[in-house]
Amino acid sequence: MHIVYATLTKMGGGGGDVIHVSELAEELVRCGARVTLIASGRPNPPLAGVESIDAGRIVSRGFFTRIFTFSLLVLRVLLQVVRRRSRSDVIYTRDALLACWLATWRRLFRLPVVFEVNGLRADESRMLFGAFFGRWVCAIGRRAERTAARHADRLICVTAGIRDVLRDEYGVPPERMDVVPNGVNLRLFTPEVPAERREQLRKELGIRPDDAVICYLGGLQPWQDVSTLIQAAGRVKLADRGVILLIAGDGRKRRQWEDEARRL
Repeated sequence: MHIVYATLTKMGGGGGDVIHVSELAEELVRCGARVTLIASGRPNPPLAGVESIDAGRIVSRGFFTRIFTFSLLVLRVLLQVVRRRSRSDVIYTRDALLACWLATWRRLFRLPVVFEVNGLRADESRMLFGAFFGRWVCAIGRRAERTAARHADRLICVTAGIRDVLRDEYGVPPERMDVVPNGVNLRLFTPEVPAERREQLRKELGIRPDDAVICYLGGLQPWQDVSTLIQAAGRVKLADRGVILLIAGDGRKRRQWEDEARRL
């Protein structure tokens, strides 16, 4: 099977979305598929067995320049998909805007479209852009998400809750949706760490031998709501109970949550 993986993700960085796209593309190759990744930029380092197509980049300086280059990126991704439709079997995307265009025009592409729904873009936009501007971005995102969900041939939802929202609010038939939870790269994360290495790490981090450790590892973005975890830790006073809360990650909320942890 030849899968065209179309995304607006800026490859080459180290964000959670880049890791998600990269690891899924490589895993599909390991499962025996041919994968062509069409994205903004190229993965660095290159992905094993994955053909990568650079569709262009978004220029961040100036509001209108950003909007123009973003629109150009969307167009270039779509054109690259059109060029490869005769040699492909399915189009896969996790971007609501791309899925909206691809699913609406799937008769033109003559390929089934699979839309992976990682989160509800309307909710994320509201958190990122605030009340006023977020309302407009939220409305656009919600319209694109609804159109994509209704017209895509198949939807992959990472939680049952997302599936239920798509069913109840967008009217998507349950038989067109599958729930596939986000996984863990077992080649990278494993509990099989030698005891002496664990002891060394505890010393480096100032963790006592008998302390229990609660660890959050991931992006520090508004929708992760790590603040609730920090507040709970402050109220329970974990240190007095021999428990350490360890938060490892980065993102736009990092400084705010660091300040909150110090205060509590």
